[in-house]
Amino acid sequence: MSESRIRASYRRLAAVYDLAARLPFIARPRARLFDRAGIQPGQRVLLVGVGTGQDLAHLPAGTEVTGIDLSPAMLAPRSGPRRRCRCRWESSTRPRPGPPAGPPAAS
Repeated sequence: MSESRIRASYRRLAAVYDLAARLPFIARPRARLFDRAGIQPGQRVLLVGVGTGQDLAHLPAGTEVTGIDLSPAMLAPRSGPRRRCRCRWESSTRPRPGPPAGPPAAS
């Protein structure tokens, strides 16, 4: 699937993502994963695919969080757990470099 199709899918999903994330079969495993990670207050955390920030509810207050996501729509401001942590959000909207031009030169 192309990056533009992925972005479009998450743009549509952003409106209902928070509701779906609260379903027990999604929320319980997510909570267990963060509990097992043992993150402590004041630690720095990188959340790749942070989405709407649902994972922040599972982090202790004072955690320093950098969240990145492919979809700017998923990063749209929302109320809730973001206030508990020091957060910085990044959207991966910059073009990525293409594949190398050819095989590496022989040494």
